[in-house]
Amino acid sequence: MDLKKLIESRHPDYTLMAPVWKFLSDCAEADPRWPQMINPLAVNIQVSAGNYVGLRNYVGQFPKESNKNYLGRISKAVPVDICGPGVGMYAGTVGAPKTVSMDIPASYQNIMADFDCQGNDFHAFMYAAREMACVFGVSYIVVDAPSSTVELRTQADVLSAGVRPYARLINPLSLLNWRLDQYGEPQEVLYQVADLKASMLEDSEVKSYRYWTPEEWFSIESRGDSDIRVIDQGKNPIGRVPIVPLYHVRKAPFKGQSLIRIAAKYMVLLSNWLSSADSVIQAQSFAIPVLRTDDKVPELDLSTSAAILLTADKDKNVGFEYVSPDPAGLESAWTIFVDTYRLALKALGIQGDPIQDKATAESGVARSYKHDEANRRLVSMALNEQQTAALVMDLMAAFQGESEFIGSITYGTKFDLNDLQSAIDNLLKLSTVGLPPAARQELLRDVLSKALPSLPAKRQKEIDDQIEAIPAIAAAVRDVTVKN
Repeated sequence: MDLKKLIESRHPDYTLMAPVWKFLSDCAEADPRWPQMINPLAVNIQVSAGNYVGLRNYVGQFPKESNKNYLGRISKAVPVDICGPGVGMYAGTVGAPKTVSMDIPASYQNIMADFDCQGNDFHAFMYAAREMACVFGVSYIVVDAPSSTVELRTQADVLSAGVRPYARLINPLSLLNWRLDQYGEPQEVLYQVADLKASMLEDSEVKSYRYWTPEEWFSIESRGDSDIRVIDQGKNPIGRVPIVPLYHVRKAPFKGQSLIRIAAKYMVLLSNWLSSADSVIQAQSFAIPVLRTDDKVPELDLSTSAAILLTADKDKNVGFEYVSPDPAGLESAWTIFVDTYRLALKALGIQGDPIQDKATAESGVARSYKHDEANRRLVSMALNEQQTAALVMDLMAAFQGESEFIGSITYGTKFDLNDLQSAIDNLLKLSTVGLPPAARQELLRDVLSKALPSLPAKRQKEIDDQIEAIPAIAAAVRDVTVKN
């Protein structure tokens, strides 16, 4: 096997999508340095003349803008973070522990508590996978187990060897090559893994790879073109490549569609717009010197870098004055900025079209329509993740010598996206019509879950117990009142 050729091989889709994935990753992270980072989708821009330092950056340099002015402007530029909150909303709503029903055998409890052997339980691990899928359109979960010197055929063999499977999350930028059969099942995968030892030594030349086939696996280390070697290898104990994709939206096997594919472009547009507005506001914060003259342009000796020369007409006297800029243009530009921002949110499905004017309260139907797109996306994500979780657990079972996972993991597909104020309004309005105690309990539970979303489990149980006791307390008070 030619190791150099193997680790340098790239799937055609990887070569095509790598710049897009880097672009999406940058926009989702919204690093403070983002405005001055190079936009990977702009690397083919050709500079016809001049030495422009920021033409390919996310917040780009204007034509004929001096490098000095650009560097001053970029030092103040702020990324308009649209993608991060959208990804957080979707990733934090699907798969919340309270919405996932789990029937886990006792032999898997330790796996679920430390799903990746790095201290993350199942829910924390799947949150990271879900968040990554929102950004890239797909993330990949590999199931692996520490190598053993004995062949593992049954669960008894696994237990006696002290080996337990674990999950590893693979970024699409790290999955370098793959081959699928006619049914879309992986037959070969090559991915790059983080080498902790190399990271501690700050040795960027050391790169680690894992190569899987249904028959065997190889761990490969590269220290430059001349030093590539297999550092570990073994038989594949389960007879299949242990990788499962998690799709945000599935387009084809191993291909997904990103949540932020459109919003990221809006982020670039709005960030440039905001930086440009900052320059305009700065320029218009001071009165502009204006000279009206009948003659040709005279030689000026003004203590300012900008002046406007106007030809005097019959209604205007010749002379010099300071004129304050008209702010109407800025007001219009800001209105357009806000409208464009709303389009960006709509691309994420987290804000619908206005149903009624602000003077009129929204009806329940209006609120439902407003969240319709988000609900459809959330349901799709939940179903995708439920299927992925089942396949991952089957791989866990296979590494433990079992034919399949005998437990179950079911994701909820009902999501409440109304805000706290809507929940309070519902509680107050419906409490006046004589609701049954059970209905009042659920309305109160809804309000408290939004007002206090991050309570410790013990405290949450105390509140739930008190809510459950409300009908009994009300009945007791009613009995005492009647007797008196």
